[in-house]
Amino acid sequence: RYLRSLHITYSPERQQTTVARRMIMHLTSDAVKSKYPALETSWEMLGYSAPAMIEMEFVDGERQRVSLEHFSRDEMQAVVDTWQLQGEYEYYPILGMEPGVKG
Repeated sequence: RYLRSLHITYSPERQQTTVARRMIMHLTSDAVKSKYPALETSWEMLGYSAPAMIEMEFVDGERQRVSLEHFSRDEMQAVVDTWQLQGEYEYYPILGMEPGVKG
């Protein structure tokens, strides 16, 4: 499952925004933009107190929304990696690993 877009929202009023701010800096870097030119990234600083969130849209149109306040950067990367791995199984099933097929 490949990502089409990422949108991060956070409120500077809240304390647990480190992961959101680091992800914004990483995703808007020139290195990421040159490596993933088709990936759309955006972020929003909220004027009210709300938890930091990331909304991911995959190329198949599915959307996932997750709170960033309870994850470290490594834990958030593990969540994204898991979703991508699940998507790869959907698009490129390994022989004998398709749903309903017993190997």
